[in-house]
Amino acid sequence: WLRRGLALSLILALLGGLAGGLYAVFATPKYTVSTDILIDPANLQVVPDDLFQQPGQVDAALLNAGSKFRVLTSGNVLSRVVEELNLAADKEFYDPNPGFSLSSLIPGGDKSEPNPELAALGALTKRVSAKADEKSFVATLFVSSEETAKAIRISEAVVRAFRAELATAE
Repeated sequence: WLRRGLALSLILALLGGLAGGLYAVFATPKYTVSTDILIDPANLQVVPDDLFQQPGQVDAALLNAGSKFRVLTSGNVLSRVVEELNLAADKEFYDPNPGFSLSSLIPGGDKSEPNPELAALGALTKRVSAKADEKSFVATLFVSSEETAKAIRISEAVVRAFRAELATAE
């Protein structure tokens, strides 16, 4: 029964190799940049100058750091990045001519133009993520793009916008 299935196994292996080769040729590359960010919890007393520890100090520091972590990938921060890097003009983040759409086939269909900034913000939101380290105040920011240099520029812009947003909040 192994000899009877040998031909089928070889055909399936060739088809799998061909499919993998075609994917490698035609797929759009994706580069991901990671950046570690120290989220400084305000009012953290490392060395106590009192005999008794203040109650709730650690909890308050964790809540403060968690809030800052949420700001890292917030809409305000990413909107600043879209505006700073003009991502609405970048075809990777907003393509005004997407090609075929079902609304073009329907008479009287939706002909409204989407807002380029909102479309770029939505695309950027899908390409930016963050992960917090549970045992430290370090967060890792991940940014993906079709070009390495662009991913680095976006990551740097997110960090700048994050700092500006924290300064505005304080």
